[in-house]
Amino acid sequence: MNNTIKEIEWIDLVWPHKIRKDTGYMKPNFNKFIYMVLFFLNSDGVFKTKLNKLLFYADFHHYKLYSQGISGSRYRAIEFGPVPSEYDALYNWLFKKNVINIIESLERWGVTENFQRKKEFDEKIFDEKEINTLRTIHDKFKNFSATELKDYSHKEKAWIENKDSRKIIDYQKYAFEICI
Repeated sequence: MNNTIKEIEWIDLVWPHKIRKDTGYMKPNFNKFIYMVLFFLNSDGVFKTKLNKLLFYADFHHYKLYSQGISGSRYRAIEFGPVPSEYDALYNWLFKKNVINIIESLERWGVTENFQRKKEFDEKIFDEKEINTLRTIHDKFKNFSATELKDYSHKEKAWIENKDSRKIIDYQKYAFEICI
């Protein structure tokens, strides 16, 4: 993807670049984050709420197994469960770059956003352990609705202990306790 200096500066504001506790002690890899998103999007699309949880579980489950996340994304606890920090900005950037399509619908409870992939998934971005983690998360939650997955994530200590203050979720403190 070609980036202009202006776009690089913009994405630098929302994507971490240093190895830190809240990135799972790895250098964050935005390209892997993009392809994680593409992995979880199917032909019918995936609602944003569900996608957020799938990404969280993939990174935290991988950390639980291998002491390192996949993307290095930071995750925050909000009302609807764990989400990538600055997720709206990240998804809007992916939309702007024609990586995903966002289809909004007005429902009786509010606006929903269904994401569909516009770019093909490339498995070569990941090593075998990472692909296995992505498949494990997909298989575990493939039949969950967005609401069911939100409710499932609300049982996680990572969400319960951080939701009131909307804190970034610490990989080291919570990954070993997620229910996968």
